[in-house]
Amino acid sequence: MFFEEVMTEQLNTIPDILDKIYPLNAEEGIEAPYIVYLQAGGNEYKSFDGYSGLKKVLFEFNILHNSYTEMKYLTKTVVDKIIDLEETVINGLEIQGITLEEPVELFEKEIELYRSIITIRATYIERI
Repeated sequence: MFFEEVMTEQLNTIPDILDKIYPLNAEEGIEAPYIVYLQAGGNEYKSFDGYSGLKKVLFEFNILHNSYTEMKYLTKTVVDKIIDLEETVINGLEIQGITLEEPVELFEKEIELYRSIITIRATYIERI
């Protein structure tokens, strides 16, 4: 299972965004709230003995909502769900660490939605 699949599974437990989590771009006509995510980077650590199996990835989650207050609440809920994954093993993925940057907030005038951007760094091992 890929890391983003584990993240999507975890975030789909939030009723407001159930089945409204999209890679790269949301479908046309989707009503807010929803989340768009992208993997901004990732690599596997290598030592003198070869590749270790330990991977580090960088993800960006964009939370979009038509209410600023609700966007703030949803952002907190998403952050809590992401933090809950640290030091867990889910479907063969051993998630060792998660680091979050402070969310960035803005208003998207073109689509008239509030956006919160969360960047995370995660380290994990696939134990498949």
